[in-house]
Amino acid sequence: MTAQVTRQSRASITIEVTVPLTGSMLEAEEAIQDALNEGGLLATEKNLQRFDTDGRPIQLGSVRMTSKGQFAQAYETPYGSVAVPRHVYQTSEGGKTFCPLEENARMILNATPKFAKLVSYKYAEAGADAVVDDLLECHHRKISNRYVKSLGDTVGAYAVAKEETWNYALPKFERPCASIAIGVDGTCMLLHEDGWREAMAGTIAFYDVQGERLHTIYAGATPEYGKEGSSTEFVGEKRACWGSAPEERRFQGMAGQMNVVRKWPCFRGFLPCGVLWPLSSGDGMDRADQGGFITEFRKRITTIHLPCNASKNARPNRRSAGIPPTNSVEEPIC
Repeated sequence: MTAQVTRQSRASITIEVTVPLTGSMLEAEEAIQDALNEGGLLATEKNLQRFDTDGRPIQLGSVRMTSKGQFAQAYETPYGSVAVPRHVYQTSEGGKTFCPLEENARMILNATPKFAKLVSYKYAEAGADAVVDDLLECHHRKISNRYVKSLGDTVGAYAVAKEETWNYALPKFERPCASIAIGVDGTCMLLHEDGWREAMAGTIAFYDVQGERLHTIYAGATPEYGKEGSSTEFVGEKRACWGSAPEERRFQGMAGQMNVVRKWPCFRGFLPCGVLWPLSSGDGMDRADQGGFITEFRKRITTIHLPCNASKNARPNRRSAGIPPTNSVEEPIC
């Protein structure tokens, strides 16, 4: 043991760490990390004990529960696995037990909040095997890829459940925002059981008057039937942006396919300047011809509009009347 507690009070703890300075520089660095991990385990063990009860009966609503005693449980931390004795409660009728420490400390699958955040962040960027290798090489933490998947999926499920009630504040832009571009498209994913399915992705980008991007909100949804979930999620993001938009801000939309516009009527409900349907390179037209094509047929397809390039030509604000702006063939076209 290279780390030990030398002093402890109600609000702090002092840990002494002994680090061997022998061998090569790399070997010494590895020893430093191992020693610091030991110190982190000691500090985390003492910290977890703060969230436990003293063993007296507790009341959960109308249910009275008593302690069965203290039982050791291994918890996963960024520094390693630590066993902590904690009280486990149960009613006089038996049944499911309750652990106040795990509830008060917000443990997730026996992982501390920091370790759950660490693993889920890495799992969102790479596969489970890559996360296992990363933790072992960078943190000297050895866990199984199965635990990485379970912990990452659980954290993701919590985030999805909370997403409807969470509000993300936009950053403070260095320059004023002149326009907001909204884009939606889909791509096919090969699933093990269902074969090829379409997943949806969307962006809400903020631009200044020079066309320089200030910030982008990314939204995505796994394959589903009807795309109701992804449409609802994306509408919520757009509503938040619309509510904070000043009078002169222009909205522009782009969808990769016409069926996206038809299935997602929210495009017509929130875009005062219309929806632009881009032509693919396979249409055999250069960019100039594509622009002429859209101009020619915009009157025949009401969902294809050119976005206004001048704020003075934008639709009058209808939010004051409680009516969201809508697209119309009669809108001013620049």
